[in-house]
Parts: sequence; C-alpha cells; structure tokens
Amino acid sequence: MVDRQPRAVQVWAHLPEFERHLAATKSHEYAKAVARYLSWWQRALGCHLERVTLADINAALSKVTTGRKWRVIALKAFTHWLRATGRLAPTADPTLALQVPSSKPGKAVGQRAYSKATVEATYRQLKTQQAKDTFHVLAATGMHLQELRRIAAGQGEVSPVKGQHNIAGVVRYQHKNGSTKTTAVDAATLAAVQRLVAAGRCLTRSALREATAPLLPGRLRHTFTTLALEHGQLVKPAGGGVAREAVAEALGHSVATNRKYYDGVQVPPMVRIPLRLVHP
Repeated sequence: MVDRQPRAVQVWAHLPEFERHLAATKSHEYAKAVARYLSWWQRALGCHLERVTLADINAALSKVTTGRKWRVIALKAFTHWLRATGRLAPTADPTLALQVPSSKPGKAVGQRAYSKATVEATYRQLKTQQAKDTFHVLAATGMHLQELRRIAAGQGEVSPVKGQHNIAGVVRYQHKNGSTKTTAVDAATLAAVQRLVAAGRCLTRSALREATAPLLPGRLRHTFTTLALEHGQLVKPAGGGVAREAVAEALGHSVATNRKYYDGVQVPPMVRIPLRLVHP
C-alpha cells in the first residue's frame, strides 16, 4: 500500500544554503557563528523542526547558561528565511511566538574599561610578536577582533602615508555591520598591522584571552573609548578636515547618509590615546 500521508520536509537540509546566504549578505564570520548555533539547535530539537513545539524550544533553552539570546536570534533568523523563501509554512513554524531574551543590564563604560597602567603592564608581559601586535592594534584603535582578523587575512587595504603629521597610515576594512571603515593609525600601529598582514593572521579570540589573562580582550574597545573621551587627542591630516557631523549638517544629510556616500576619504582624522605600549 502506498503511503499517501504528506511527509515533513527536513528544513535542516537547507542550512548550507542559508549559511551561503548570510555570507553573501553579511559576512563569512557572521555566517559561521550563526551556523554553529543552528547546529546546536538541530542536535537539541531533532530532525524535523516542523514537529517541534514552543515548549520543546524553551525546554532546550533552559539547559544552557550562556548565549541564550544569540541562540534564539539565530533560530528566528533561519525560520524567517525559510518562510520568506517558501520552505516553511507559517503554520508549521514553532518560533513565531518565541521571544528574544532581553539583554542583561551592562556595566557602565567606566567600569568595563581598564586603566592605562593595566593595559601597558599586560602588553609588557606578552610573549610573542603576534600576541603583541594583535593586542596593540585592538588597544590603539578600538577595532573589533573579527575586523582585525579580516585585515590580517588580506581582506582589507593598508596604505602608508607621508606628510600627514603623526598619521603614518590608513587602514580600510569591512566593519562588522558590512560597511567599509577607514581608520588612520600612527607609525607603531601601522607596523603592527603590516606584520599581521605579512603573517596572514592574528591571534584567535581564545588564544588572545589566554595570553592576556586575567585581562579580557573584549574590554579593550571600552578602554579605548574611555581613554579617548578622558585624555584623547584628535590628530587631523595635513589638509585639516572637520567632523563628519558638521559636514552632514552643512549638506542637510543625516550622519548615516554622509557615512554611506563619503566614507572613502583618503586620510581621516586619527584619535590618539595616551598608551605607551613598549615591550622590554
């Protein structure tokens, strides 16, 4: 006898295509991170997502202590794409009523930032050139590690410049939101970036965290922001230049519109913070 009951489609089979979609519209790093969360969901929920209930999803979430918010975001992004591409009927989607957990209240920026002395002492105890260079660039620019990883892998542009006061080079790379960002750097930071590009890589997050323990590398961005606000110096290129906000106001643009169309400036101003990163 022929089984005429409709068979449920294993939507997990579409995971590779979804990952390619994210890589094309976001970034390869983002796609891989989402894919890792979705692989966890596949193991936790079983083969057929259509047979899962909201109670099943919440039960799986109750067994984890970290990353709940991003697990939910990844799952809802996947099911939204499945519905948008006709691969999953809304009536079969168990995530429609799933709420994204709210973020925990964060600490104030000042509390999350390290002191100048702590950053300098941590740099002095680093053992390898790659660790020193990775740490140096993050501390001196406030860059995200994943952005530096793309630059080191050759997915950016590093250009030395001359006659621009203390600005020694310009680094152009893909920001985490997908836009192109241009950062001016001093001579020491430029040399660190160039060594990482020559090596083709920088330290991974886990390796950097191990090398800098107990300091948390993720807080270097907060430290840069705090030191810049409290003691930073704006170094303008030889041609001068004014703040983006002032240009946007003069043109009647929003800052976002101005950034979208005019982020290709050759040499932007550089924010210099009072860090003395010297290895014995």
